[in-house]
Amino acid sequence: MKPQMNTDEHGSDRCSSVFICVHLWFHSSESAAEIDSLMTLMTRNAKARLILGLYATILVASPIVQGLRGLPSNDFGTYYTAGLRARTGLPLYLEDDPRNRLTAPPLVALAFAPFSLVSLEKAYWIWFVINVTALFGCFYLSLKIARRMFAAADTGVALIAFLLLSRFILNHLQRGQVNLPVFFLVLLALHWFESGKRTISSVFLGLATAIKIFPVFFLCYWIRKREWLSASVMTLSLVVFSLLPACWFGIDAYGSYSTLWLRQVGVRAALGNLPVDFFSPHPPYNLQNQSLFAAVIRLFSKGDATGNHGVNVFALENPGLQILVLGVVVLFIAYTLVRGAQVDSEIRVVEYALICILMLLCIPLVWKANFVLLIFPYVVLLAAVKANVWAKGIFVTLAGATTLHYAPKLLPQGLNDVCYACSVLTASGLLIWLGALRLHFRCRSVTAHGEREAAEQPLSGLSLP
Repeated sequence: MKPQMNTDEHGSDRCSSVFICVHLWFHSSESAAEIDSLMTLMTRNAKARLILGLYATILVASPIVQGLRGLPSNDFGTYYTAGLRARTGLPLYLEDDPRNRLTAPPLVALAFAPFSLVSLEKAYWIWFVINVTALFGCFYLSLKIARRMFAAADTGVALIAFLLLSRFILNHLQRGQVNLPVFFLVLLALHWFESGKRTISSVFLGLATAIKIFPVFFLCYWIRKREWLSASVMTLSLVVFSLLPACWFGIDAYGSYSTLWLRQVGVRAALGNLPVDFFSPHPPYNLQNQSLFAAVIRLFSKGDATGNHGVNVFALENPGLQILVLGVVVLFIAYTLVRGAQVDSEIRVVEYALICILMLLCIPLVWKANFVLLIFPYVVLLAAVKANVWAKGIFVTLAGATTLHYAPKLLPQGLNDVCYACSVLTASGLLIWLGALRLHFRCRSVTAHGEREAAEQPLSGLSLP
């Protein structure tokens, strides 16, 4: 029994020693720092689990909802058909049904050709997973870029932005649109630009522009900022990727496809024969177009083509309507570039947000799914609120935009149509643009004040003899 008693005593001594060591470690300053580090790690892990849980919820819930509704006749069906036609050598641009007509350049048809190797249902869900992944990639890159100016940008900011834009995000996923993957390329290019990789950044911006035309406003931005290398490489990349389908279709077929595409979309299509071609033959469908082009047309065009869906303030006809539409859009773009993108300004994060708003509003065809382009402006504005930079003004701006986004859904269908005829979503985009522009002015004034103080400080330290 004695050996056993000695063992217990030694065990008790060891336990006491361990307890004393743990007690001393717990109350030391180093342990406090380690505990703080551990708590920070646990918090980050909790946020990571929340993000992964949200990601998994979208992946699981959306297929269930779509299964109950049945696979819709959506935009992905148009891309799939275009890819099938590109792979089998059939004409790309059909004239039979304008609602299902391909409005993307030939490069998109070539990019979707591999999807046509499987059934439409399987291809849809593959594209859905790609879209959801691009969605979270957009939020991740938005936070990384926003942190370069607002250190307060964190996961909470991204979650709030996700909730405020959830209507458009879910519509985009349901439609199977291509905006999110293209926007991911744009944000990836901006991240690389901020990291000093300007050549590869411009190459990706050119690729994104070749797929969807809206990133072309970054070319205007680089020219305004006198970033000649970025502008040149982006232009060259755009030309190369745009001509790439000619290797597959042949030069003659590619030239024909490009001509047909330019006739169907772009400024030429928007201004070619207004307002008849712009609203016919599906007025309720085109009523959903919330671009700045469509807003001006609905406000000022003659009412014959728009029926009950136009406001028709002046009832203008061509060419007066064409001049008005083009003038408003060009002035809006020019004012944003001149006032919101100063040559010597280092407030690039807010300037990127303004260019993203141009990408949203200043192309001829803008549907609800396009409003996912507000992800980055929302992250920037919310990060500024958390950093207490013009917090009240931004809060009012976001509250007003959210009201415009969701209030029409609570109204009867007739009043809902009136809201869309008045371009309610365009108004919300303009409100976000105004908030971002005001934030840019505020940040510039703060930066200028800090530079003046830094310049005056050495002078104040001098003592006169």
